[in-house]
Amino acid sequence: GLFRTDLGTVFGGNYLVYYPFNEEMKDAGYLQAISDTEFKDAYKGGGKNVYMEALSPKHFMVGRTSISGGTQSAEFTLRRLTGAIAIELQNYGSEIKDIESVVLYANGGNFYTSVGLDAAKINGQAITNVNGLYVENPETTQTSKLLVSRVTTPIAIPAGSAYIPGTAVFAFVALPVSFDGYTIVVQDKDGNSWAKKFDETLTVPAGGSSNYWFTQSVAIQAPSADNLYAYDEASFKLAVEKAKSATTTQSTIHLLGTIELTESVSVSGNVTIQAETADDKLVLTRQEDKTVNLWIMKGATVNCDVEIQGQGCCGLRPATLDMNGNLGAEYT
Repeated sequence: GLFRTDLGTVFGGNYLVYYPFNEEMKDAGYLQAISDTEFKDAYKGGGKNVYMEALSPKHFMVGRTSISGGTQSAEFTLRRLTGAIAIELQNYGSEIKDIESVVLYANGGNFYTSVGLDAAKINGQAITNVNGLYVENPETTQTSKLLVSRVTTPIAIPAGSAYIPGTAVFAFVALPVSFDGYTIVVQDKDGNSWAKKFDETLTVPAGGSSNYWFTQSVAIQAPSADNLYAYDEASFKLAVEKAKSATTTQSTIHLLGTIELTESVSVSGNVTIQAETADDKLVLTRQEDKTVNLWIMKGATVNCDVEIQGQGCCGLRPATLDMNGNLGAEYT
């Protein structure tokens, strides 16, 4: 790379360089590696193979450069820190239409979205591991339980045979991490879901490794409304609506992480809301212009924590959990 500045008073010395720019770094006190949680059009399928192109600008890279005092331009080399993840969806049946997203959920850990780096460990060489590189700080280290890869235009996974599947690949970028247990969730444009849980280890290699990809192939079935998955307010509301049309008597909405509700939602009696881990919950927050209600209808089951934040005061409307009037034998 090459930088140029009109400032002619740059101090001479050894500088760290990184990409992408992080405006919050000045408050952290040291270099922060950052990584996104959502990726758009990073896929292979529907006649396109664009995941490498889509992921390239998402990688976090870092390096060093030496600058003489007063220099206005200098060359530098960046080394990739982030690794990548590829989830190959395999279809052995008839064509599966309108696939829109793949969610990767960390049952046994977290993905880093921001973490400090020890400058002494950055030497300008390829980064093959992160041993001693991360600087954990409770005030600045940030994590996420999930990553989402979605397409702008839903794609179809072609029909396969008993021996040769139709395939599509959804891809992600992530900072190096390793944990045991993860779930792959496939969703179509209408919010129907299909998922599979893995108890094995997910390891995202460092970007300088000879193979910096974690790959997983999974044979899938067409998403349905019987088991639904929600990871934010929009997907939760969509899942609640889809549950009303479920083909089974009871439909389960699996929570992936903490979901904050800022609008009222009514959960029908054929629904079970299920936390995937002890940390997964619903949070109701008060709003200035409206009351936020979570109505749980007769027959529904809530197997998760529901946290109600704030009280009605000073013009703010309260948030409420309404179990339809009482807690009887038909309520859980």
